[in-house]
Amino acid sequence: MILSKKHSEPKPHFAEGHASSNSLRIKREAHEESQKAAGLWGDMSVGYLERNGAAFVHYWKTALPTEVFKITLKKPKDITKAEHEILCGWLKAGRYEGFKQTIFAWNLSDDEAARVKLSLMAELAAKGTKVVNPQA
Repeated sequence: MILSKKHSEPKPHFAEGHASSNSLRIKREAHEESQKAAGLWGDMSVGYLERNGAAFVHYWKTALPTEVFKITLKKPKDITKAEHEILCGWLKAGRYEGFKQTIFAWNLSDDEAARVKLSLMAELAAKGTKVVNPQA
């Protein structure tokens, strides 16, 4: 009686799947390198808070706070004092419930994040969303 099976060669579809994931990894790494070479790659993210047809667009370097009220406790480094005051006033003007947080872009350089932020503000305003950020 034989208790163990002989190990057979991997099935062809497993090898094909590995090749395609390897190919995707190579493409992703090449894309990242081209972004870094163009000065677009970094550790900044861009997103916005939205409530009742109004939005505040911002960018940040660390993890996005999941609790909106924590933003009012301490000014994040990446938000100007004027923006923080307006954001706090907007947040405190209503209930903290009902906010929707959206991450729009990530892995950006500082300059690219600032450009994307302005572009996103214009895009939201064009859609009819009231952008509460101070005008630049």
